[in-house]
Amino acid sequence: SKMVTMQGIDKIIDDIFIRSFKVITFCNYSRYVSPFNIKVVKDELLVHAENEYKNRVPYCDEIIQSLDFISTEIKKANGITKKLYESYHFAFNTIARRFTKIEISDETIVERDNRDSREIETYLASFQDGFYNKNHHQYLDSSAFKFFGREKGTFFEREYNGNGILTKFRIFNVPHPNIFQITSVDLNNLQEEIDKLIRERNSGKMNIDLELPYDSDCFAYEKLAEFNELFGNYAKLNVFSISNHPTFFVEFNEDYLEIVNFFIKSQYEHGIPLKVYYRTDRKFITLRKDGEVDALDFHARDSFLNLDRECPQNFRLDKTSDEKNTYLLLGNSVPKFFAPMIKSYILSKN
Repeated sequence: SKMVTMQGIDKIIDDIFIRSFKVITFCNYSRYVSPFNIKVVKDELLVHAENEYKNRVPYCDEIIQSLDFISTEIKKANGITKKLYESYHFAFNTIARRFTKIEISDETIVERDNRDSREIETYLASFQDGFYNKNHHQYLDSSAFKFFGREKGTFFEREYNGNGILTKFRIFNVPHPNIFQITSVDLNNLQEEIDKLIRERNSGKMNIDLELPYDSDCFAYEKLAEFNELFGNYAKLNVFSISNHPTFFVEFNEDYLEIVNFFIKSQYEHGIPLKVYYRTDRKFITLRKDGEVDALDFHARDSFLNLDRECPQNFRLDKTSDEKNTYLLLGNSVPKFFAPMIKSYILSKN
């Protein structure tokens, strides 16, 4: 085999087993990423990032783009002026309605009502905040019942002080002719909500760092080939397309018990406490670092009963014979403790 320096060995191992595999955690969502599944994971995460952003900034562009102007004007006037409200009532109504958590039955009707910004009849101003239904004597006795009996949707009550600044803002929601609900909007909260929305919008969609050093072709045809040229006599890297999902394997010439015993012994050299799970009935052994989830599964050749059926030789990156004795399945995840141990194994053979 070609001569290689210790630095060379470290670089190859680092490139293949450490830098090319990551765990991405994003909004309670974790995925293993490798050169073989990065495209799929990227697409999934873009959808998550989009949804996560929509949860923080659940408004249309028209509203999002008006926020800076609205916020500046509120600060200038020390409140919401009548002129500002009338020009941007759609934004104010929509935001107020959402953060007062008023029941929404139909988004299109809600949007229409927020745009129409219909005023309540003045006599309805005497009603306190709360939930009124048909059995409410104040409701039945009043002309409110006649008014809401005909109307459905949302109405708004607004009062301005002598300087034309909004001092009272209430939402009357009529989900059904027999009930209505009145909610006051806290104007300080409304202003804070607008500023919070600007911050969330400016922070944008969550950024996901998904860069790996090599794409799948470069990884498979160049990096693995480089490793195999040097160390392939005893540990060969291969990719099996099992049911068309490329799966990363290490093939060893030695018996699986020999290999596993080597790894178990090298835990002392590296200070990596291992847990060992023997499945001798099925001829495979799992090694796991104490306290971690990621594991290594070493299979004897004949424990892979469906290997030839699932993955005939022409579906393998390296189509060489099946005289291998041990298969280590890595897939899209390589436990951190593997790199130092495979290095020890290589050095023991050189």
